[in-house]
Amino acid sequence: MKELYKSYVSKFEKAKAVTEKYGLSTERIDNAVKEIEDFKVTAPLVGGFSTGKSTLINVVLGEEILSTEITPETAVPAEICYGQNSVLYVTDKGTSIGKVSELNTKKLSIDKEKLVQITLDNDFLKTIPSVKIVDMPGFDSGFEVHNRAIDEYLPKSLAYIIAVSADEGTIRESVLAFLSELKLSKMPVYLVITKTDKIVPEEINDVVAHIKSTVEKRLGISDIKTAVTSADDENAEEFKDILQEIEKRSDEVFKTHYSDILSGVLYDIKAYLQKRLKTKDMSEEELENTIRNLEDSILNMREKIEHEKQKFDKQCEQVISSIESKVQSALSSSASMLENMLYNGNDIGSKVNSIVRVAITEEISTVFEPKIKKYAENISSIIENSVQTADTSAVLLSADIKAQNDEMRNLAQNLVTPLTTIATTFLASSSFVASIAGTIGLSSTILGPVGAVIGLVIGGLITHGMHQREEAQKREAAREKVRQVINQVSSSVGSSISQTVYKIRDNVNESIEKEMEEKIAIQQKSLADAKEKMKLNQQEKMNEINEISSDLQSIEKMITEEKI
Repeated sequence: MKELYKSYVSKFEKAKAVTEKYGLSTERIDNAVKEIEDFKVTAPLVGGFSTGKSTLINVVLGEEILSTEITPETAVPAEICYGQNSVLYVTDKGTSIGKVSELNTKKLSIDKEKLVQITLDNDFLKTIPSVKIVDMPGFDSGFEVHNRAIDEYLPKSLAYIIAVSADEGTIRESVLAFLSELKLSKMPVYLVITKTDKIVPEEINDVVAHIKSTVEKRLGISDIKTAVTSADDENAEEFKDILQEIEKRSDEVFKTHYSDILSGVLYDIKAYLQKRLKTKDMSEEELENTIRNLEDSILNMREKIEHEKQKFDKQCEQVISSIESKVQSALSSSASMLENMLYNGNDIGSKVNSIVRVAITEEISTVFEPKIKKYAENISSIIENSVQTADTSAVLLSADIKAQNDEMRNLAQNLVTPLTTIATTFLASSSFVASIAGTIGLSSTILGPVGAVIGLVIGGLITHGMHQREEAQKREAAREKVRQVINQVSSSVGSSISQTVYKIRDNVNESIEKEMEEKIAIQQKSLADAKEKMKLNQQEKMNEINEISSDLQSIEKMITEEKI
């Protein structure tokens, strides 16, 4: 385990000791420590079929691990990272153990295996211990591969690596469609141009420049980091440089993620200890009055939050309608193109998939996310004000509380991030509003695979062949088929996206309820413990106060260190 990882395990254990001492929940701490043991960021290698992805990974590994004799029907995602030599085949029915030595000869099937997980005690992988490389099947294997590459991997990935074969001279439409989704998600992208040995040396620079320019225009960026490789590239150093750059960035992601989780834990402990100290000079009557004030504030807070939930429900209905209209409009504006594709005997499944996915993603990013963000801020404000009202010992707001509230608002702005982005998985909270914001960023966990929705929508609606007819009849048949597809897809999107939006709503509300109950429990426990300690004699009370003060100083020091 890295020293950075060990240092955070130590910090969490130190916080846990104080947490257990006062009988507070250690769930977040235990979960964080468990996650650290297996922390990885994902780097999917994606592209068209037969662009040399598996060969390139074998070169990097220095041995023939992955099979290069595959077809679209046998291509299965392979996750590769550093560890003890092991192979795990994942299927719908469970998992089975394999051998590393059999990987490059084993016949796989996308109908059977969903995934192959490989850990290797490899010299190069040892230099990138926090990176998990994913060798994705070529997009030619079907639009399900496109869906999986986004829905299963984008939320937990730090960057995507796009592989393009130089001998093709350009980029396939399926890859360009994929890049459009990555642009919407603001996902970092690297480019690897393979098989440069397949073209004459004089053309390499022009081909590389053309491919690079095409990718940059589609992503709306400039100067994308590019690795150029060939069959005789024994070390693939430029590709290794990309992976090592991702490894360096993984430390930043790790520190941001676990620093925020730790800060959230520390602020909760601090709130408990501060409340205990504020009640040290209260009489029993004053303490009882404070408890009643808290209970009244909680009731009032729940009423206000319920009102916000009802308002948000109405906004969800508007979002569903907006997405339906967006999808129908996008398909209708592409009707002529789809008609021509069918007329010429091409399958329109992947194109329809891309159109629907981009339309849904754009609408959720531009319409739904701002509403979720505002909802989170409103809830946070309600709780913030309720806690303030309940704290009868506070004179307006102390500088410390103001600083925490400012931090909460700033984090809310930064943590509500676009659909299926890495931040939703790795960023966490250091305060209530940040916790909600981090939780409700539209990750695949909350949204559910958009690809699954689309799979339900277009599955079985599109056929490949058309009967031989006269040209006019063929054209009319293509037009009619496109009309049918648009109508059926638009209709299906309505019910499917409705389920998805309400699933987001339910998860948002669940996260709010959980966080709110934790904050309430801390407040209630601090007052209940203070009441219990009134039975102590004066010397015991002094010892208790000194111990709380000492622990509070330790926690505040840890909070300060995390801010540096």
